[in-house]
Amino acid sequence: MFNKLFFSVLFFLAIRLCSYSQYLVDGQNPAFLKWKQIKTKRFTLIFPLSFTSEANRIANTMEYLYSFESKTLPAKIRRTPLILQNQSTISNGMTVLAPARIEFYTMPAQNTEATEWINQLVAHEYRHLFQENKFRQGFSGALHWLLGEQGSALSLGLTIPFWFLEGDAVMTETALTNGGRGRLPLFEMKLRTQILNRGMYTYEKASFGSYKDYVPGHYDEGYFITTHVRRKYGAFSWNNVLDRVSKNPITFFPFSHALKKETGKGSKNIYKETFTELDSLWKVQDKNLTITPADTITKRKRNSYADYLFAQYLSDGNIVTEKSGLGIIKNFVVIDKNGKEQTLFVPGTYESSTLSVVNDKIVWVETAFDKRWAYRNYSVIKTYDLKTKTRKTLTKKTRLFAPAFSPDGSRIAAVEVAESSQCTLVILDAQTGKELKRIDNNGRKDFYMTPRWTSDGKQLIAVVLNEKGKSIVVIDLENSSSKKIIPYTFQDISNPAVYFPYVFYNGSYSGIANIYAINLTDSKMYQVTSRRFGAIDAAVSADGKKLAFSDYSSSGYNIAEMDMQPDKWIPLENISDQSIQYYKPLVDQEAGGNVFKNIPDTMYEIKKYRRGLHLFNLHSWVPASIDLNSQKVTSGISLLSQDVLSSTVTSLNYEFNNAERTGNVSANVNYMGWYPVINFGIRDGIRSVPPPDFIHKTNYSYKERSAELGVSLPLNLTTGKYQSAFNASANTRFTNVSHFSDTSLNRFDGNLILAGSGLSFYRYLKTSHKHLNPKWGQVFSIDYKKTLSNSDYKSALFAASIGLYFPGILPYHSLKITSAYQQTEAVNYYISALVTMPRGFRSSSAQFDNFSKFSFDYKMPLFYPDKSIGFFAYIKRIKMDLFFDLAQGSINGVTENFTSAGAELTIDTHFLRYFYPVDWGVRVTYVPATNMYYPELLFQINFYQLPSFSAHY
Repeated sequence: MFNKLFFSVLFFLAIRLCSYSQYLVDGQNPAFLKWKQIKTKRFTLIFPLSFTSEANRIANTMEYLYSFESKTLPAKIRRTPLILQNQSTISNGMTVLAPARIEFYTMPAQNTEATEWINQLVAHEYRHLFQENKFRQGFSGALHWLLGEQGSALSLGLTIPFWFLEGDAVMTETALTNGGRGRLPLFEMKLRTQILNRGMYTYEKASFGSYKDYVPGHYDEGYFITTHVRRKYGAFSWNNVLDRVSKNPITFFPFSHALKKETGKGSKNIYKETFTELDSLWKVQDKNLTITPADTITKRKRNSYADYLFAQYLSDGNIVTEKSGLGIIKNFVVIDKNGKEQTLFVPGTYESSTLSVVNDKIVWVETAFDKRWAYRNYSVIKTYDLKTKTRKTLTKKTRLFAPAFSPDGSRIAAVEVAESSQCTLVILDAQTGKELKRIDNNGRKDFYMTPRWTSDGKQLIAVVLNEKGKSIVVIDLENSSSKKIIPYTFQDISNPAVYFPYVFYNGSYSGIANIYAINLTDSKMYQVTSRRFGAIDAAVSADGKKLAFSDYSSSGYNIAEMDMQPDKWIPLENISDQSIQYYKPLVDQEAGGNVFKNIPDTMYEIKKYRRGLHLFNLHSWVPASIDLNSQKVTSGISLLSQDVLSSTVTSLNYEFNNAERTGNVSANVNYMGWYPVINFGIRDGIRSVPPPDFIHKTNYSYKERSAELGVSLPLNLTTGKYQSAFNASANTRFTNVSHFSDTSLNRFDGNLILAGSGLSFYRYLKTSHKHLNPKWGQVFSIDYKKTLSNSDYKSALFAASIGLYFPGILPYHSLKITSAYQQTEAVNYYISALVTMPRGFRSSSAQFDNFSKFSFDYKMPLFYPDKSIGFFAYIKRIKMDLFFDLAQGSINGVTENFTSAGAELTIDTHFLRYFYPVDWGVRVTYVPATNMYYPELLFQINFYQLPSFSAHY
């Protein structure tokens, strides 16, 4: 009985996942973009014309790495599209399962590690491709033939924990390069701190997270578990596990079962074994530390998790810092010497890397979004004057990063990265944003990071990244020459800060991230801080007496301060590497070191890529009918198509209506490659419905054919701390009904020609991990539908609604007030209602000529249990929604009132250790008119966390 229920749930999840993943469309590139392609044995690289110079190198790299990536996870891969996205200023990469493709966001981050960005992406995302292709064998291979690409995607997505997928990829990037996150003390810092300070979390909490405590995440947990198994059980242990799972995924907990076959321990016990070993290794490392004293400036409430980063001194000795946390929207704050905080403002979307403050002015960068094209965005410079409390946008439509004020505040240095990946240092006027000077790298592939000025304003100090690793250089602004002050290294050095004669920077020579310094006069290097868990991002006070930095703890980064005492700093030659080097056995299991040093330079033929010839890409076929627009899933069959550039989504469906015992066929096409989105659909089938009276006892049937054409204009209007969007739409639907089975019902053959238009808008304050709703927000919509004059069936409908979000009484509480109005003019046809009835009522508001409704929802979290019920469920959060609905409808002059009130109790849960979170619970509605209570079950699955694997940090 239990197995039957278990596999029924699996089938339901599979079909719902098909519904979602078919439409994983993150956005489009500009319509005018010219695309090129390179075809190799295993890949089709698709890239904009402006990225041609780098594409050939990437093609060679992908082919060359095949043997290395497949050594310990052998699988046959078919030719896969690789999309090189160079219009975005965001650093990322992803492997998508259906339709199969890899996407590289080619913009390197300013905090990237000591391996070139594209090489990081290749090593990481390539591994995901092998993971996916392992699921084209055995039973999973049969699913691929039965369902298309969704088949292997479903088999993998429903059986393999997310920590393995990302952990194995991080392990691979570490073993095949001189860098990789597995080598970074900063990467292991948060788990090490948790284990040493708070102990080992349960397997479920480590895997699925928490709203109460900070949990490092899948990449961190996964890297250490996958590495541990390889260290102890052999190079091919994970290959053997995946072989077992893919060949027989229809078992209870197939991954854990296969892991136990290979190692003698299931997932939970392997997790415990891994972190028991790490606990002992980290305790030895911890025992050998000598801690440098520092004063913690920040004061915490109830030990809540928050990160204070990028400390900068103001003229009065107070400190500006970025603050964020589990329940804290990223914002800038000022902290005085007693730890008292003052919030300055919430910035817009941006990738944290640095702040710069001079003369009580702050400069940083924010992401500026293109209104229509999601894959195109910009990085613009913004400033804030603490004295006048004014913000200014200095640049528009730029690709600038890591801005830094000159000592007198008159100029700004920033890193510019072109669409071709060419990197340049740019000097701007701090008042106008006008470009004053640019310093290119003379054709070298040097990538500049986080520049800072020397005290005389004549030179820049910057981190440089290339194939030799990282270095810190001094750049003369007069003649644009540069000089290394730190030799190239694969140590992760970052974020320099200058106070002559010293350059402070983040380093990890001791095996723990700390602050280091180099004396520019004699080139001697020192360890400045030795903190227990890690210290980064130094800043020196104006008088040179104090050094501030971010000091990590189990509650997040604190701002700490210490005296500037160079005589107490430890010479670098006296520092020994105490890192646990957990990755080392893997390097020998793989290729023995960096595999990127011998990439061939074969010249591939570059051809034009014509998007119009690739709009239809049939990738999956599923035993369910999936509506393209609503994602409604019913009985039937669907053929699914999506081109790899996500400009066209198509479905061909046969739907069987279980209630009516009839069927219909339909086709739908959404084309998103132009500025307006075009959608077209046709449908042909039989309907069978109850008669409109009590005389006739049997259903009557008729033939229904329809065609619909629509156009919409979705715009992203996000600016600053508010996320907002606008959409305008118009559509026309032609429906013909004929062949009525019962002519006595006063039904006639005829046409319904319906035209409609709509506007919608929302504006929400950014939310944190813990927020149930935005603290402030507005959502508005208006729709009008009317049959045309030559339509045989006549009707019209107007609807408008507005929703307002307000903060509640306590943190994370939310009040939402909704008001809606609907007017209907039905002659011989009812248009589907757009305003719903109050909760507790089952009828439709379409029956009323006029209908108005008000709703009040007060939503709040109750508990954060972080508790497991055996293997059955992991409960993360319990929440409640108190609601009150009031409505009034009128028809033919008769008015009827509707009132209801009640509560929803819902639980955020992971069932059976699956990654997909389920929000389920019960709603109880009281209807005063009947003095009755109406309970109902609520159930929602969040598929928006999959099905793509990301390389993003």
